[in-house]
Amino acid sequence: MPKIVNLDIYVDAVSDANAKEIVKHLLDGKASADAVIDWMVKDVYEVPESVNDSVVNEACSPGDVFAGFVYFSASEAILGSGAGFWSNEHGWTNRSLATRFTGKEVATFERPQS
Repeated sequence: MPKIVNLDIYVDAVSDANAKEIVKHLLDGKASADAVIDWMVKDVYEVPESVNDSVVNEACSPGDVFAGFVYFSASEAILGSGAGFWSNEHGWTNRSLATRFTGKEVATFERPQS
């Protein structure tokens, strides 16, 4: 099963934008590792099955995995006049107030009963 890996990378860069560019080019194979001074793997975890499904079905665009997931319940939407999105603060609500979860949070979150 695919994993998400969080890294800390210490790079020789003149700005935040330059640091991001260096890492991007390292990962896409367009730069050498000379700018990397040190690094460590911070965390490794499994992604939610829905992410794997979207990748396998080629429905995943770059950035989708980290965009933030929301929980939706069709039955709650019907009962709540469209309020079928979960919010840790408001309960079942509309999409704009829904809690955005990271991939790691989705994998470990105890889903609300619906």
